[in-house]
Amino acid sequence: MISKTRIYLCLISLLIFNINIAFSQCSFVNQITDGFEYTSVCNSIVPGSTYQTTPQSYSVHSGSYSLYFNMQNCVGGAGTCIGDIFYRDTIEVCSNADYRFSAYFTTTFNAPQSNIQITVEDENNVVISNTASVLAPLSPTWIKFQSPTFTPTTSKIYISFYTNVDGGNGNDLSMDDFSLDICSPSGLHSSALKNICSNLTSVDLFSLIPGTPITTGTWSGPSTVGGYLGTFTPGINTYGTYIYNSLPFGVVAGCPTAADTIIAIPSISPNPKIGNDTLICTNQGLQLNSNVNPPATYLWNTGSTLQSIFVSSVVGATVNYFVTVTNPQGCTGKDTIGVTFQVCNGIDEIANSNLFEIYPNPTHNQISVNLKNSIDLEIKQSAINFDNALKTLVSQKDNQALAGNIARVTKIKYEQGVGS
Repeated sequence: MISKTRIYLCLISLLIFNINIAFSQCSFVNQITDGFEYTSVCNSIVPGSTYQTTPQSYSVHSGSYSLYFNMQNCVGGAGTCIGDIFYRDTIEVCSNADYRFSAYFTTTFNAPQSNIQITVEDENNVVISNTASVLAPLSPTWIKFQSPTFTPTTSKIYISFYTNVDGGNGNDLSMDDFSLDICSPSGLHSSALKNICSNLTSVDLFSLIPGTPITTGTWSGPSTVGGYLGTFTPGINTYGTYIYNSLPFGVVAGCPTAADTIIAIPSISPNPKIGNDTLICTNQGLQLNSNVNPPATYLWNTGSTLQSIFVSSVVGATVNYFVTVTNPQGCTGKDTIGVTFQVCNGIDEIANSNLFEIYPNPTHNQISVNLKNSIDLEIKQSAINFDNALKTLVSQKDNQALAGNIARVTKIKYEQGVGS
């Protein structure tokens, strides 16, 4: 329960009012009460509209005093006549909060009965509530007036009374037990557990608060997050509980405060790896796998929601495939691969036949490669290596033949008993 004091315009003294925050539903609670238990001048009475300006004990609803309005006689348009204002009270309020007020009325002495119009205006003099007629019964009977609910957008309101009856020959009004109530809304204090994805550059904690909080609040938590946005940077800021404190109903003392809690916890983002860009023939296909296991969800740019897809093409082209993977915490990761499909009907002939020549052609066991002067040195070296490899193979074949001949001669000599 929050308490505050207020200097009421009818009383240079302190009044206590209470605000109780309702969490489950909106409930009206008392903000200001006035039983007029004093005898000093009420400054809310319009000067010259009544003969007396202090609470009196002529007729009371509770306590010993009530606020008494003895209207000035209306004579020839002078005095307090129909449509004239005789009471105007200025009250500080919490902007954008719902309000209503009540008061008890009676006609103090005799007929004609008092009949008044009651209006509520905001600080810009815009009427936000209007009751055209409140007929006060003759004392000792009292009527309780209950205003419609109104929502000021400013931090002050003006409650005004206008008479619907000319002053004189009665029309003596008494008011007692004034009460201004505020509707404390639910949802002022929210709490949410939020995953901060590891692959994000930063996250504005403000955007994670439910509803539409005001932008004049401040953050508190285990590390400093910038401005009302509460910019959280993974790897720099500390995970934990952050609270956004704000005054959604203005800065008037006693207005309800809001405290929205965001519990920031780390969440590792999925890291799909489809593979490197590759080349395949148009008569082939390729299985692409996100390489992230369930319970993640998948969305390929082909529209598939499977963990892997099979791709192929009948025409030569380069196609980019990408997948977005989302984990149960709502964090996402993405990867792309470029697949080049090439028509592979055969090996193309060398466009420039002047690079090298092979002779003799046809040949048996041995060939010679003659490189032209314009060939690249790397190609020339490769050709030399190839030529040397061929010569080595031929030499090995000759050596094998010689070894075979020696073995046959040795066998013959052995069989004939001839010494070596």
